[in-house]
Amino acid sequence: YPNSIKGFKTWCADQDARYHREERSVDWTTWSHDDNNNLLNYFEGVACHAEFFRYAQWHSLASEVVKKLNIPVLYIYYEDYLTNLDGKTEELLEFLDLPRSGDLPDFDSKKDYSGYFTREERAAA
Repeated sequence: YPNSIKGFKTWCADQDARYHREERSVDWTTWSHDDNNNLLNYFEGVACHAEFFRYAQWHSLASEVVKKLNIPVLYIYYEDYLTNLDGKTEELLEFLDLPRSGDLPDFDSKKDYSGYFTREERAAA
């Protein structure tokens, strides 16, 4: 798939089609916190919904492991790099007990992904 909006949308459509049959055979009520609905209903109209589910599932399971094993964790958000790149980098290096080696590359925050999802797709997600 080309690294473009069209390539991304094609990949999403292929992924959604690829997992369609499997998704219909799962008992989604076990994954839902809403007794009146099942999780699959929330995917309606969401492009790349399998990726959103995997992303959410990975983070949920990682959080559980961190809690159960009492693993130290440092949360850094994308916005932190925009507002305080040097400070967050130092915080990360200190957390990892690593020295700084060299200068930081420029952080390009001007990437625009707004064309990857329509307004309706963003609202559905």
